[in-house]
Amino acid sequence: MVLSIGRNIRRLRGEAGLSQEELAQALHISPQSVSKWERGEGYPDITALPGLARYFGVTLDELMGMDELDDWGFFSHVNNLEKAGQYEEAIRLLREGGKRFPNNHAMRLGLAEALTLAGGDAKEAIALLKQVLAGDANEKRRSCARAMLCLLYAKDGQREKALSLARTLPHIWESREILLTQFLPEDERAAHTRGAILTALHLLCRKIEGAGEWEKVLVLGGEPDGRDANEMLETIGAYLM
Repeated sequence: MVLSIGRNIRRLRGEAGLSQEELAQALHISPQSVSKWERGEGYPDITALPGLARYFGVTLDELMGMDELDDWGFFSHVNNLEKAGQYEEAIRLLREGGKRFPNNHAMRLGLAEALTLAGGDAKEAIALLKQVLAGDANEKRRSCARAMLCLLYAKDGQREKALSLARTLPHIWESREILLTQFLPEDERAAHTRGAILTALHLLCRKIEGAGEWEKVLVLGGEPDGRDANEMLETIGAYLM
């Protein structure tokens, strides 16, 4: 994982119309330090980063290059490792990422998910997910954190907490899959609706058949596995009889 703090400082300084000397004077450091940062020969002291971010009016993530990390495909790489069952490597990368981006909720959520997939102690993952819910404004991550917490509470023997939290989650008619069928352009609606139906059938069959490891569905997705729709309908029909 390569940090791009120096490149971002150079960009932000240029956008502010400052010379290296002017920035150094504002930060009470030497121009040589600014020059080294921008050449990638060193980083600002970690205690100076919040002040530097405030000076430029950006977040720590933007200053440190979190957006570029996303562009590089860090989380896609982690997801591919998890799909391949390489959970320990995914955990290692996410812990490294957490050290470099200590206030990033996407890292916390990712680590909690990887720890859950690895089947380790639920308590660390629960603590991470609570941090996400306490401080993250991103509703998609919050929704995932709540669903994952339900599973982890149950795994940790906290059944009442799992039930209580599960009852706060949205109804099926409030889901993205259902609502998009109302608003997508007509040429996209039919394909989306078919896909949503197949996904729902697949998930229902998994539940009926008692397939475990539901956390994998939450983390890796619950897309159809290629089973014939008629076969899935027969499974569901037999269950309802």
